[in-house]
Amino acid sequence: MTVGHGWSSNYQRAVVGDAGVTDGVLTAGVNSSNLCTIQMVTRNYTYLQVAATRSLVGPDQLMTFTVLTCNDATLLLSENSTDQTNNIFEIVLGGWTNSKSVIRNATQGQALVSTSHSPLSCTATRAFYIRWDLNILRIGNLTGQSGAWTPASPFLTWNMTSTHKINYVFVASWDKPGNWTFAHSTTSDTKQCACGCKMVTSVNLSSSVLEESIRHLVGELKVQPKNTFAYSQRLNSAHDPRVSSGAIGIVGIVCMALPFGFIVCLDLVDLQRFLFQKSSRCCK
Repeated sequence: MTVGHGWSSNYQRAVVGDAGVTDGVLTAGVNSSNLCTIQMVTRNYTYLQVAATRSLVGPDQLMTFTVLTCNDATLLLSENSTDQTNNIFEIVLGGWTNSKSVIRNATQGQALVSTSHSPLSCTATRAFYIRWDLNILRIGNLTGQSGAWTPASPFLTWNMTSTHKINYVFVASWDKPGNWTFAHSTTSDTKQCACGCKMVTSVNLSSSVLEESIRHLVGELKVQPKNTFAYSQRLNSAHDPRVSSGAIGIVGIVCMALPFGFIVCLDLVDLQRFLFQKSSRCCK
């Protein structure tokens, strides 16, 4: 069976890579190739969320991905986006210095099933698929090339007796950077890049929810005019209704007006004297 959905024009790629990112720092966005990207470096067994499984599983019920790391490429399949302890399956690819792969139902728990092989490479990208249907969890290699992957027989199979759902995917690596590439559907209602930020509870936001969140944030950040410095300075010269303030104002006005009034009076007297003298000379 050929698997082409993961790399067709109907899908974008969610990439988790090294790219010189500081340990534990996560960035998400769309690059120049219009690919959804999530970049991370984890060397301390810290899981970061990739996306909800509904956007990663194609019509053939396969979740396909590639990874480039030397050992311990670890995935967590969880029912809840904020719970990495309960109702999970942990898949370790190339653990124990790339000598074994296991499925566990708890982080660092006992292996439910294991196989001895060397699935990873420090220099070459390896492709895998995960499938869970009919209560059977399968993990295997993808052969071929990008755009026409063919799933090989699974190297790990587990009959899931638990009834919890697999809704979210997390990834981590151990002591080496892990570069991951997941097939990411763009046919969902959001049609946007998955957000890998651990501070949110959902993978993505629809446009209406995002607009409402932005309006709420703008309302919280908006500064009311009464709280501005300009408004407070305007209040410093505002009207004071107290009688004492009015009296002080009147006294101040009188004190300023008297000297000017006296000077004006002197000028008027001089003007009157000048006009009188001029009139007297004209009459002689």
